[in-house]
Amino acid sequence: MTALAEDGQATGPEAAQGPTRQAPVTSHVAAAPVRDDRDAMTSPPALAAEARRLLAAGLSVIPICPDGSKRPTVAWKRYQGERVDDATVATWFHHGEGLAVVAGAVSGALEVLDFDAPALFTPWRALVEDLCPGLLARLPVVQTPTGGRHI
Repeated sequence: MTALAEDGQATGPEAAQGPTRQAPVTSHVAAAPVRDDRDAMTSPPALAAEARRLLAAGLSVIPICPDGSKRPTVAWKRYQGERVDDATVATWFHHGEGLAVVAGAVSGALEVLDFDAPALFTPWRALVEDLCPGLLARLPVVQTPTGGRHI
């Protein structure tokens, strides 16, 4: 999962080496894991169903390029302030696109911690577990294509 800056440019491992806290007023695109069973969840109908499920949970979603760049396939600035409707979702996810969640106020003040340096996640996780046992078990933790994590 890769973050997108306000200008739509992807940020990569070279852009940040540790966790990045996203303020609720800042829009941030985070590629959402569909579920643990990725093969079953990557079909266009399954991705559209997952997008509708996430919408129903109050999250703003957009399709992203299937090439691993995590670039939106739509003009996403609009979805920083409003959630897409089901009719629009029905027009997406027909060409192998991925699914991303737009963080910030539009998604109920969703915040994302972005670990681009995989080596930093394990010690951070241990520290969180020591300070607040069981917290990470209650949060979605997504492994990114580069081995980083989004929480």
